[in-house]
Amino acid sequence: FIKINHEYLITDCSQAYLDLIGFEKIDIHLQNLFTYEHLKHTDDLTKNIIEHIQENKVYKYEKKTLTYEGKEIWLLNTLVPEYNKNGLHIGFIIFSENITSAKLVQEHQQKLLESSRASAMGEMISMIAHQWRQPLSVINTIIATLKIKKELDILDDATQEESYEKIEKTVHYLSDTIDDFRNFFKTNKELSLIPIQTIFDKATNLLMGDINVYEINYTEDIPNNIQINTYKNELIQTLINILKNSIDAFKEAPKEKQILSVKVSEETTHICIEIEDNAGGIIKEVLSKVYEPYFSTK
Repeated sequence: FIKINHEYLITDCSQAYLDLIGFEKIDIHLQNLFTYEHLKHTDDLTKNIIEHIQENKVYKYEKKTLTYEGKEIWLLNTLVPEYNKNGLHIGFIIFSENITSAKLVQEHQQKLLESSRASAMGEMISMIAHQWRQPLSVINTIIATLKIKKELDILDDATQEESYEKIEKTVHYLSDTIDDFRNFFKTNKELSLIPIQTIFDKATNLLMGDINVYEINYTEDIPNNIQINTYKNELIQTLINILKNSIDAFKEAPKEKQILSVKVSEETTHICIEIEDNAGGIIKEVLSKVYEPYFSTK
């Protein structure tokens, strides 16, 4: 701990605090808490601390601090008013806890999360490429047909109108694919009641390109009347990840008959979603880790 008076000057400190920052007591004695180089605070943090000091309130805050050797450490500080035995307010005590290790773990997890998001985005772009290939080919074929019929002078109004409608529908489909892609990366923290079939439609819409390319027999058994109260985007992302794992397994080890099936049933207190494939399953060494945060075999 360190103690400060009403002028924000350090009047005392514990040996444990000195050991933590690598200073001698003489180095920090009567130094200003807010202007001493090794204890310097940001303007916003200084403002918040002073406000709590002026109101004699307890305040907890995290702060990066430099040790005597110039090493950065993170401290969790708790500011507490100090009173003498007569009940007179004489200053404040700041209790400090070293949370550097926890901060490093948090930063590492954040980097893993960002890497995972980048990887997911790459996979999503690949999915979109598959999804767009066939519709673009359809548009190209329609345009080529229109040109040929016009050159041969056999293009009638009905054919022209029908072709325009097909192109319009196909472009609308391409637009929907982009919307699904964009929604995939939105963090939706609002619960919504939605048919479970709609959730699977959104998830599989981005995967059908791969499912068709790798000739996977995909089937669904989903009753029409089942609805779920959920965080929609998060559930869609989860289903995409699970289904994509099955598709990737078939890519790595193709089977003569590749089956991926989904079954949904409504229980008394919950909804059961079963996803099954014949791609070979999860190896024992990995099975116990699949629910660990940030774990991946990729």
